Amino acid sequence: MRLSELLGADVVDAAGGPLGRVTDVRLAQTGPVGTGVLAQFVVESLLVSPRNTGSLFGYERRHDQGPALLRAVVRALHRNAVTVPWDAVAEWDVVRRRVTVARGHDPRPPEAA
Repeated sequence: MRLSELLGADVVDAAGGPLGRVTDVRLAQTGPVGTGVLAQFVVESLLVSPRNTGSLFGYERRHDQGPALLRAVVRALHRNAVTVPWDAVAEWDVVRRRVTVARGHDPRPPEAA
């Protein structure tokens, strides 16, 4: 799998309802970095936003990131972004570029679901 295949993919709940698009992919290192050997990484979670405005440029991670005005705009655009753990992914359709979240793992708050 390539990260470019996941970024921008549509994300739907188990019933097929839209949750948004993948705007970022969080990785976890699975082994130590050795000499001459590259470390292996696995997908840990997906950041899913209802807006398709591109990357968050790290503005969702740090409160002191970049100029305040730009930080405020990016955060406002992505205020409803949710994190979907990779183990909550039921299906990843490479051809249709669609990720389906397993039943019972809807990342939206109860009032938004």
